[in-house]
Amino acid sequence: MADARIAKPITGIGIRPDDRFVLPMCGKHHRAQHAAGNERQFWQVECGIDPVIYALALYSVTGDFSAGTAIIQAALRLQR
Repeated sequence: MADARIAKPITGIGIRPDDRFVLPMCGKHHRAQHAAGNERQFWQVECGIDPVIYALALYSVTGDFSAGTAIIQAALRLQR
């Protein structure tokens, strides 16, 4: 999904997003994201997070397992 806050362009079929905007997902949640129809709503309502912020945060700590785990745990705490 596009995000004007950081000039992230729209992506879709045949247009791969830059790695810094990608969040890892299991197959179940990937299918749920597509089934929801509205990506932004899926992330905000179903997951309770801003996916762009978390993707950028994870990208910024690439290679640092402990820092990545801390970011994911923070996101999980927000879901509760």
